[in-house]
Amino acid sequence: MKIILPEKPRRKAVKAKVKVLKKKKEPETDDQDKRKKYRDDMPEKLIAYFKERYDNPHSKVVKAEIKGGSKNNPFEKTEYETVGNPLPTFEIWAVEQGITPTTFWDWVDKESERFKEELSDAYKIAKAYQHSVLMNNGLIGAYKTAMAIFTAKNIMAWRDSTDLTSGGQPIKQVTPYTDEQIRRAVENAAKKYTVAKGT
Repeated sequence: MKIILPEKPRRKAVKAKVKVLKKKKEPETDDQDKRKKYRDDMPEKLIAYFKERYDNPHSKVVKAEIKGGSKNNPFEKTEYETVGNPLPTFEIWAVEQGITPTTFWDWVDKESERFKEELSDAYKIAKAYQHSVLMNNGLIGAYKTAMAIFTAKNIMAWRDSTDLTSGGQPIKQVTPYTDEQIRRAVENAAKKYTVAKGT
C-alpha cells in the first residue's frame, strides 16, 4: 500500500525592503565618562590589585576525606591540595577599570602620546608582584609545570638556555689521536722540558 501526501503549496519569494533604523546615541552619564578616562587613583588601584593576589597566591582545597576505623575507634582524615589562584593580568585589571587593554598599554608605553608616568611606575611594581605569584605557584606545584614555564617565557621573557660555546656554528667532530701521534707528542714535550731545564 502506497501513501500519497498532498504537496505543500509553494510560496513565491518576496523581496522586502528593510529599513535600518539607527539607534540614537544617548548622552553618556558622568559615571560612564569617568570610566573611559584616566583617573588619579588608578596607579594605587593597580598596585593594590596585584598585591592582593601576591598576598593570596594559592588556596587549599579538600582533596579527599578519609573515614574509617571501628565504632569504638573512628578514624577521620582530610587531605588538602594546594591550587593556584588565577594569575593576575593587566588586561583583566584594565577591563575591571572600564578601559580597554589597548588603552592601558598606551598609558604605560613611554613612546605613546597618552603616556602616564605614575601608572607606568605602578605597572613596574605590579609586574614584580605578578612574576612572584607565577614563580611561587610554579615552584610549589600550584600551577601545572608546563603552563608555568610557557607563561614565564611569555610574560617574563625567559628563554631556554642556548649553546654559547660554538657561537651558533656547527661543531667539528674531533677524531681521536692515534697511538703514534700520542707517542710523538709525549717525546716532543719531554725534549722541550729537558732543553728548558738545561740537562
